[in-house]
Amino acid sequence: MLVDSTDRDYNFHMNPSVQTNLNPEMVSASTRGIQFMPSTFTARLPALLLITLALAIYATLVAGFSWKLREEIRGQIIENTAAVLYPVTALRVRQVQEEMPVTDAELALNNLLTAVMDTADMDGVVAMRVFKADGTLFESIPSSYREGLPTASLLTAMRLLKPQTSYHSAAPSEVFFTKNEAPPVQGKGNYLEVALPLHDADFVLLGFAQLLIDGEATARNLAALDGKLLLQAGQAFLGGSALLGAAVWWAFRRLHRANALLAERSQRLAEANHELLLSAKTSAIGAISAHLIHGLKNPLAGLCDYMAARDGGSAGDSDERVLAAEATQRMQTLIQDVVAVLRGESAGDTYDFTLKELGELSLAKVHKLAAAHKVQLVLETIPDGNIDSRRGNLVLLILANLLQNAIEASEPEGSVRLILEIRGTMIEFIVLDHGQGLPEAIRENPFKVNPSGKPGGSGLGLAISSQLARHIGGEITLMETGASGTSILLKVPQVL
Repeated sequence: MLVDSTDRDYNFHMNPSVQTNLNPEMVSASTRGIQFMPSTFTARLPALLLITLALAIYATLVAGFSWKLREEIRGQIIENTAAVLYPVTALRVRQVQEEMPVTDAELALNNLLTAVMDTADMDGVVAMRVFKADGTLFESIPSSYREGLPTASLLTAMRLLKPQTSYHSAAPSEVFFTKNEAPPVQGKGNYLEVALPLHDADFVLLGFAQLLIDGEATARNLAALDGKLLLQAGQAFLGGSALLGAAVWWAFRRLHRANALLAERSQRLAEANHELLLSAKTSAIGAISAHLIHGLKNPLAGLCDYMAARDGGSAGDSDERVLAAEATQRMQTLIQDVVAVLRGESAGDTYDFTLKELGELSLAKVHKLAAAHKVQLVLETIPDGNIDSRRGNLVLLILANLLQNAIEASEPEGSVRLILEIRGTMIEFIVLDHGQGLPEAIRENPFKVNPSGKPGGSGLGLAISSQLARHIGGEITLMETGASGTSILLKVPQVL
């Protein structure tokens, strides 16, 4: 409970370090340092650009690797024909030499031609020709097969006994055959030209053969290869892109979250600096108020004694005397409450209020005002709980102001309700009236200094109540206001 005031002096001094180190520039500088979070698209744009760049680089790598792999496998497919025909042809050449041994060079070339023709009996061979070891043409079958001198690189490969294959895609028949007689194939087609070195058992080059082979099967194999590689490259790109995009996006999300946390902490720092500045100003004002209250206390006590002594005066001034006595008593009660709070802050001694006591004391402070306005006071939902006297005394001051406003806003025969609840770690005090609501001009932010809507009002009551709530770790919020009434919520932590 609040204690009565005495003639004891109270000296309150603002902390010099707070007084000298805080200034308004601190708040403005801190506020300027805050970088508020950009819009969603702008915040995500760097991540999207980085992901796009990473995907482009990754796509280039996948395409380059796939192309290199394609060229290697295509070369193996094309060379596969020569790899198969070469040992078969070499074996047939040795067999012919053993079956028909000759010493004449011309007959030896005929034997080579016979061996090559045996090899050419395989499916798909369209034409053939045999060259001497020096590169001159010996025979072409059919005769329409164009004659041509082998290139230097081909001659070198033949002398090194290395088979060679070249692939011609969609080549017209005129490239390989003359028009002197009907070629074995017409129009465009796919061909393999296979050059096979012909040598004896001692690996001495006797000549070489060039076979023109239908390349449709090879074309189908190459097309199938391209399809598989394209599919695999697409799968690799999609899978890798998903992993890469997820990794980059995750990294940017963490960076964005860190940036948001930094901005939030910067905001809190600015607010803390602002609150510290307000605290410093409040400390100075508190010191002045303490001296002012101390100066008013004794004269006001004398005025109360004077009004009590005039109690037996004439009946004509009875009403004015009663009003003056009530006003004097209200001022003295208010000063006593403030002095009690200041004494508790200074001494550091605390005790506990039950929430029921706190509710009853709050209504008792405004009981006379409610009776004068013919307004009923209702205390609802009293939970079990306690609050220390230091915060309890400030809560009483806040509730007294809120209840006074509610009473003055209510119509005669109306009611004002004080509801106490505990939600989690917070004690909630709800003051509810059925008046006409707050003026439109102050509804947006009623807890700053606003012009008062009451005759003789200062407009400071709600602003001071909000400051007191923050001082004890609580807050005041406007729940609802309108033609049906106003509800204001005060939340205070159970344990500070």
